[in-house]
Amino acid sequence: MQSPYHKTDTIYRMTSSDRREDVHIKTDDYALMLHYYANGKVNDWKNRRKELSRIIANDATIFQVLPQRLGIEMYAKDEFINKLTTPTQSLKNIEIIESRRLNGQIVKLKFRIKS
Repeated sequence: MQSPYHKTDTIYRMTSSDRREDVHIKTDDYALMLHYYANGKVNDWKNRRKELSRIIANDATIFQVLPQRLGIEMYAKDEFINKLTTPTQSLKNIEIIESRRLNGQIVKLKFRIKS
């Protein structure tokens, strides 16, 4: 399954013949944000920011592991949401290393930018 706004992820479903089938989808934030910017979809962009704000705790610990283990960079919730909703090349290469949730919200997020 392919879409211009989705990456690979896994959904499991059963077919009518009781065979398990894996369907791969995941939002491609870069393509989606670029689409919102290029087509003036301000309300969609604002809704994505609200969705991210809802799923990330206000006091979440968010940090980026820098290349070659040179250290880390800490982000406040709003800074990270800005990073995820601005269509830059680095958005294409974000890889989540670790995340923890509490009461349905992300309270810790560790990521890196793949080169």
